[in-house]
Amino acid sequence: MWEFLAKHTNIDAINKRQEKGFLFTIGDDAEIRNEYINETIERVIGDKPVSKSKRSSLDNILSEVQKKFHVFHIMIGGIGNEDLLAGHKICIGKTEVDLLPQIILSTIQMQKGKKLDEILNQWEEIQRPTIRKALSDLALTDVGGAITL
Repeated sequence: MWEFLAKHTNIDAINKRQEKGFLFTIGDDAEIRNEYINETIERVIGDKPVSKSKRSSLDNILSEVQKKFHVFHIMIGGIGNEDLLAGHKICIGKTEVDLLPQIILSTIQMQKGKKLDEILNQWEEIQRPTIRKALSDLALTDVGGAITL
């Protein structure tokens, strides 16, 4: 998916506002195997590697997509690969799935520079601890930043 979004999307956030878009993936403990990335990209998207000797890696593809998108992954019921998307991974329990809209909106607001207390105050008091916990793992380094293409 990252490969497709990095190379085959045309979005207003980038084209009209010169801002990154937001990309949220949601999943579980699925393992990504580097040795099959090129084959999967070619099979699913149709893109061929630049050369047989130049293999795509997860880090290369992530770096490409992060030029256009703020990338986040929401893990449901686990922590998954701890190195993957460190600082941009949100872990929630299976019983917290009903708060996904609030968590996603809060993440976007936080990325755009809104303060945590202000974000939490818009939600019902009973929801705040779960949303706070979900946001606590985020380490946003380019808060509110525009992009240059």
